[in-house]
Amino acid sequence: MKIGVFGNTRLGFPALQMLLHNRLNISLVLPDRPSEETDYLEQLAASYGVSVYRIAKENAAREIRNWFEREKPDLVVVLTFPYIIPASVLDKETPWFNFHYAPLPDYRGAEPTFWQIKNKEKTGAVTIHRITEKLDAGPIVFADPVPIEPDDTHGMHLTKLALTGASSLLRLLQMWQQKRGEILSTPQAEKEGKTYPRVGLEDLIIRWKNMKADEIKALINAANPWNKGAVTFLEGKPLRIAAVTEEKSVLKKERTPGELMVDSKGNLRAFTNDAVDLVLDIVSMDEGIYTGREFARQYDLNNKILSESYQ
Repeated sequence: MKIGVFGNTRLGFPALQMLLHNRLNISLVLPDRPSEETDYLEQLAASYGVSVYRIAKENAAREIRNWFEREKPDLVVVLTFPYIIPASVLDKETPWFNFHYAPLPDYRGAEPTFWQIKNKEKTGAVTIHRITEKLDAGPIVFADPVPIEPDDTHGMHLTKLALTGASSLLRLLQMWQQKRGEILSTPQAEKEGKTYPRVGLEDLIIRWKNMKADEIKALINAANPWNKGAVTFLEGKPLRIAAVTEEKSVLKKERTPGELMVDSKGNLRAFTNDAVDLVLDIVSMDEGIYTGREFARQYDLNNKILSESYQ
């Protein structure tokens, strides 16, 4: 059995390691663009004597078709890939399976991890589905749940997904062998499908007046580490908050959401619109990355107000 493997991010590392360690016959396809993650995947494959095919964006459809005709894989798994798979290869008898690192059809799109954490979901998933022309809409083979803890960051959840993805791939291959290629799948409930957009700046800004403390923390976790945290503004300068601790407020005075206070222990606190303070643990500006305590020592922050814009 020859397995075609498409990948381009660390989500595919454990799955690829599992295939290589078991000396399975694979053909690895990567995008032809520089990145630390694709370089690592290529180096990992090379260490096992497996050659890699790089696909250029400009000729992706043609190059994927050429690869398919040359390699003739028995099945193909896509462990994240930035280019669309052409319909002309999907029409063949060889099945193509996509690994979508979120529940389907609830979280379609390219950035599901951010939206799940921001939305305070308690469970994510690795969903294996057949690839069709419509993105993330193919029939589902199975989904392996992955818990999302309240303190999980974007990076933490990706690691959990990557590890689960390896066991999911092993499960898929076992099904393939046991059923002689006849793997059942279930159509998605289209009415329940929701496609989330790519994350933009507006999605990353903390809305101090409208968001509760737990909503702000969820946004911060969803943006850590890839954006260095959620975005707010201090005297017109962008400030990213990467980690916070929720603490019940003991302050009796009227509270302004986003107002900063340095407490008696030197902790930097931000007021919210409920009875909870956010202790700023890690922040970053153009000048550097600081603990909240270090930031408070270097700047006069008492009574300063964090805002939602440069104004």
